[in-house]
Parts: sequence; structure tokens; C-alpha cells
Amino acid sequence: MSLVHIFVLAVIQGITEFLPISSSGHLAIIPWFVKWPDQGIVFDIAVHIGTLLAVIIYFWKDLTNIVCSIMGIKIFSGLNGIAMLSRVAVTIPPVFIAGAIVAWKDPSFIRTIEIIAITTISFGVLLWLADKYNLSAKKIEKTSITKILIIGLFQAIAVIPGTSRSGITITAARMMGIERTEAAKFSMLISIPVIIGAGSVAGFKWATTEQTFSIHEAGLAVLISFITALLSITALMKLVKIIHYGPFALYRIIVGVALLVWIYFFDTIGLQTITN
Repeated sequence: MSLVHIFVLAVIQGITEFLPISSSGHLAIIPWFVKWPDQGIVFDIAVHIGTLLAVIIYFWKDLTNIVCSIMGIKIFSGLNGIAMLSRVAVTIPPVFIAGAIVAWKDPSFIRTIEIIAITTISFGVLLWLADKYNLSAKKIEKTSITKILIIGLFQAIAVIPGTSRSGITITAARMMGIERTEAAKFSMLISIPVIIGAGSVAGFKWATTEQTFSIHEAGLAVLISFITALLSITALMKLVKIIHYGPFALYRIIVGVALLVWIYFFDTIGLQTITN
């Protein structure tokens, strides 16, 4: 991979991983447009490490409180670590099961530009509706386990490229009446086990296949994705305190419509599978 290739894709991954606009969709679309080859397993592992470090560092207080709560230690007032841990844990099984099914069946039809365009639009509209018409402002710790499980079930849909894991979980959280900032925060916290799981799968594939990606290239991908992801998280957490999710929904709709127009009017290979 060239340095430009690494830089562009690592920046895209870092910026879009936690914004409700679909990182997998962007990582599929851009290489498809510019005819770049698949970035490979090592790159996937590297950017997963970078984004994981970013969310851990940004939410270090919450994560520290969870660990300390397990040991019966309370160090930050107002933070219920056990309640948060139980709610994060409830969201894990659905997405892991969905991921395992997709890995087993390998349904290529979900990995086409057309599907990405459709999911980008449809879940963008759903995000807008959920945010606009749910005006309650619950805290995560005060939300019932049943409602949290529903968020986990919605997260499982994110195995379809273009859905956006952060987008669908924020949408579900808003549907459950969770406050905007809390919805973004919870979406990022429950991304930690998902990123670890996806990175582990990529690591297994890496161990069983020959790779040409150098350690220096991997290190650069980690660094770039870490910096951009940290900036992206910081920006999102500040933005949702002063605006709604409408601009993200509008962006998704515009991108999705543009893709469909391109596929059906200017391109003849849009329906091809584009990811491995």
C-alpha cells in the first residue's frame, strides 16, 4: 500500500468509526471509486487498534469506574460502574451472533454498492425520525435492561455494510428515550467489545494467511486512525450537546442518493460485490 492509500483509509476509518455515517460503507465506497486494491487484514487490525485506543482514552473515567466497581471501589461520584457494565454486557450477544452467522454464511449480496446506498439512506431517515420525535432524556443507568437489549438487537443489524454501528445504536437509544449525549456515549462504550471481537477475527485471519503489510505501515495506520478517531469522538460529544442528529442523517441521505444515481445512470458495475 502507498502512503497516500494508508493515510486516506486510516483517516476515513478514524473519522467515521464513531460518527453515525458508516465507516464500513465509506471504506468500501472510496477504494471502489478510485480502483484501489483491498487494504488487507493487517491494515484492518491496525485501524481497529487505533480506534480502540481512542475510545478507551476518551472514556477512561467511565472504564476505570467500571473496573473499580467490580472490585467494590467507588472513585468517581455519580457514576454507577456496575449498572453501566451490565448494560454494556447485554448488548454483546446479538451482534456477536449476527457476526458469526455472516462469517459462516458469507452472504455476498449484502456487500454491494447498491445495498450500501440503500442502507445508508434508510437508516439515515430512521436516525432523523428517532431523534426528532423522541424528546425524553433518560440516563443510561436509568434505562431498563429490556430497552438496552433492544439497542443490542439493533446493533446486530450493523453487520450489513452501510448501516453504521454507531448510527443504528444511537438511533435505537433515541427510540428508547435516551438523551442525545448519553446515546452517543453509550454507542461508543458498547463499541469496545465489538472492535475487540472484529480485531480478533482479523487477527485469526492474519495468522493463517500470508501478508505483505510492513510493521511500519501498520504502525502508521494505528497512529493516524487513533488521532483522527480521538478528534472525531471529541467533536461528536461536543456537537450533540448543542445540535441534533439531523445533519448526520441528511449527509447519509445525500450520499446514498448520489450513489444510487451513479450506479443506475453512470456506472455498469455498481451491483458487484466490493468487499472480501
